[in-house]
Amino acid sequence: MTISVFQLGARMKYTVSQYLHKAKILEKLYTDICVNLPPFNWSSKLIQKLPWNTIQKFIGRKVDLPQQKITHFPILGLRYFMRKRGVLNEESECVNFIWADKNFGNAVNEKLQSDLSEMLYLYNTAALTIAKENKHRKIILEQCSLPYSMYRDRIRKEMTVYSDWTQSYATDANLPDAVHQYIQNEELEWALSDHIICPSKNVEESLIQRGVPGNKISCIPYGFTFSGQHLPRTVSMASKLRVGTIGYLTLRKGIHYFYKVASICNFAEFVAIGGHGFDLPEEKKVLLSKVIKLTGHLDRKRLLEHFSKIDVLLFLTIGEGSATVIYEALSLGIPVITTAASGSIVEDGVNGFIVDPGDVQRIMFLLEQMCNPEFYHFLSENALKRSIYGSSDAYGDRLVNFIQAFMQPEIKPIHLNIQ
Repeated sequence: MTISVFQLGARMKYTVSQYLHKAKILEKLYTDICVNLPPFNWSSKLIQKLPWNTIQKFIGRKVDLPQQKITHFPILGLRYFMRKRGVLNEESECVNFIWADKNFGNAVNEKLQSDLSEMLYLYNTAALTIAKENKHRKIILEQCSLPYSMYRDRIRKEMTVYSDWTQSYATDANLPDAVHQYIQNEELEWALSDHIICPSKNVEESLIQRGVPGNKISCIPYGFTFSGQHLPRTVSMASKLRVGTIGYLTLRKGIHYFYKVASICNFAEFVAIGGHGFDLPEEKKVLLSKVIKLTGHLDRKRLLEHFSKIDVLLFLTIGEGSATVIYEALSLGIPVITTAASGSIVEDGVNGFIVDPGDVQRIMFLLEQMCNPEFYHFLSENALKRSIYGSSDAYGDRLVNFIQAFMQPEIKPIHLNIQ
């Protein structure tokens, strides 16, 4: 029995497909753009003619698989990329998600007529159209993020206090049709799947709250490792602590809390690595730039360069499935201060800290403690140890073991202890 994988973008550098291929159970990967396939592999000049920000997006679209194992839809991918640039609010974002699911799904379904796989691995937001036409196959759905309705609830609660930090979300009394449809589509994806994989207890519990049976869900934490061997890091009391956050500058990622800390902390330097979120008001970008270094969007090489320079990842997110940036930080030996909502594998007080994002006093205290070289080294050393569990190989083993078990006539859900 083989399995085919369907994903828009280069999520986690195609980790799922690559480990399934190593296990010799991958039939095919279907994606939107892969630069080691025609027309992109015909000439580097083709990519070089694209706008710089587009090139940055495409650099990571290489996958270590035989070409015959990949089918991509580059025209659709370029259209999707251009449409995402036009997203201005919650409604247009959901319209774009629905468009991508329909068009990617229709393109894939034509190809699936000659695909021999008996099992399909789909990702939420782009699964519905494919699942509807393939009920005769086993469907595994990866729910990467919190259910959108729950995610939206968290942001709306945040907006009651920090409404000036976002301009994209409609009021509950005026729920746009596209948002309502998107929430319904997500629920249909759950119903059509045979089993759902999620990366954290956060997501698992939220699915159960939304009515998904617990025995239909398995929690399989992610993993990511930057290449190279990394040693425990050090800090010097003679220089300022370097504190960073990574991701789009949006209310969703807690940039307003990051700003609060940066604006009053005089013993650290702060950097926000990532592009500007579409919903961040212009005046807030100006406010952030006064106390925080803003890098803008970076390709993977430049991301690693900036990432490697920070001492602490301060990631005060409102809600995630399981933030891959935390796995990346741990693999570099960088201690992490984050929220319970990040869905992370951080062990409080061991390789980082779990905080209430609004508890600025405690965050300041923790950052001050981390200026101590001995304590910092302890955290960094433990971060590297924890990253073994959160490594690409460990994740690949977890995933392959689950898939192979699922291919058997009877399946017992896997619930992994991530404490």
